[in-house]
Amino acid sequence: MEPFQSYFTSYLTAIGEAKEKGASHDYLRQVFIEFARKSFKVDPVDVDLEKGIKGTKLRGNIDALYQDIVFEFKKDLKLERDKGKEELERYLRSLGDKQVFFGVLTDGLTFEVYLLQDNALRKIDEANLDRLPVDDVFLWFDAFLFSEKELAPTSQDVVKRFGDTSPVFNSSFHSLSQRHGN
Repeated sequence: MEPFQSYFTSYLTAIGEAKEKGASHDYLRQVFIEFARKSFKVDPVDVDLEKGIKGTKLRGNIDALYQDIVFEFKKDLKLERDKGKEELERYLRSLGDKQVFFGVLTDGLTFEVYLLQDNALRKIDEANLDRLPVDDVFLWFDAFLFSEKELAPTSQDVVKRFGDTSPVFNSSFHSLSQRHGN
């Protein structure tokens, strides 16, 4: 956990300084991707940046797409939350329903997780990094990124990975609901 704690402390400092200076959402994304690379071995090559969406009435670019996670970065969530949610919903719809995708709206410190469910965008989880203990931050991200393969699971880890706010639970629930017409 020591390397993660060091990476996380550096990330909080870098993201805090960037936000203080009014850095662009592109810069916030860059700082986060570097944190994900160091902390969770996310290869930046596997992250699609500014992925365009196409459709008759759809336009826009997904800030970052990693596996089944759509990241939408905003400079200020309080001011841009509604716009970010509209964009996330549009992006998630554009990706189709053959696979469950999660939408993460973030300013680099607050991470809100959304899922298209019953044809509407629904918030399923949230993490405020500057308010969580470092162990909880690690578990929260690892539940989405599944990077730690040799971690001995604790009851907290099992709940975070498979409980009713977890990506696994929500993805499975969504798939079963789709198949059974609910």
